[in-house]
Amino acid sequence: MSGDKKLIYFLIILIIFLAIILLIKIKTMPKYDPEVYAEIYHEYEDIFGKQDDIHKTDESTIQNIIENNAFMNDNNTHTSFVETTTNNIENSKVIGKIMIPKIEITYPIIKETTEEYLKVAPTKYCGPEVNEIRKFSYSRS
Repeated sequence: MSGDKKLIYFLIILIIFLAIILLIKIKTMPKYDPEVYAEIYHEYEDIFGKQDDIHKTDESTIQNIIENNAFMNDNNTHTSFVETTTNNIENSKVIGKIMIPKIEITYPIIKETTEEYLKVAPTKYCGPEVNEIRKFSYSRS
């Protein structure tokens, strides 16, 4: 092999190696601030307890949520549940939790909307408190 071919192969191997290192770095870097995540989820566990699996949720808790303004679809079956906190909401960052059994997720609902909080969990942007009735008007022009 000539010197030019060796140089080209070396550069190709070097570029592939650097691309692999870059991809590994991107995949292993957290997409959120770990301190913010820990702060929110520790408060969430203090309020609601640790529940890793949505199917482990107490049946009476789900029935209680259903009776208190749960969301329903056309078949009158519940697709998601929103549970509010009973703690002092003034000092708390977590104001509720949302459970969606169909896709098996449970997330806290955060009181403030910031870019960092949006990376961790759903936030309340505006409107009434969780599970309060909202006045809605519709205008056709």
